[in-house]
Amino acid sequence: MSLPALYTAEETAAKLKVTRRAVYRWLSTGKLKGLRIGEHWRIAEEELMNFMSYSTTTTNNTSNSNNTTNNNSTTNNSSNSTSNSTKSHPTRPKGTDLLK
Repeated sequence: MSLPALYTAEETAAKLKVTRRAVYRWLSTGKLKGLRIGEHWRIAEEELMNFMSYSTTTTNNTSNSNNTTNNNSTTNNSSNSTSNSTKSHPTRPKGTDLLK
């Protein structure tokens, strides 16, 4: 029985070409699974591969849905721009103007 390959957060960041901070954020939110040993994190190679395959599929799905969203929002921009200009500031009482 062989032990799985374990990577540090720094090694994982280098492999993914991201910052260490991004790796720590993914670990703390559970997006990337790892082992915490005291103050140090270790990421198993299998978990890293799962994370990369999950990230690629969600990125592809997100880019497809963004294209659909962008197409829909483009057609509605003219109606949204007029309604946005008439809205008052949420924390300022209506009728109070700073530029008087």
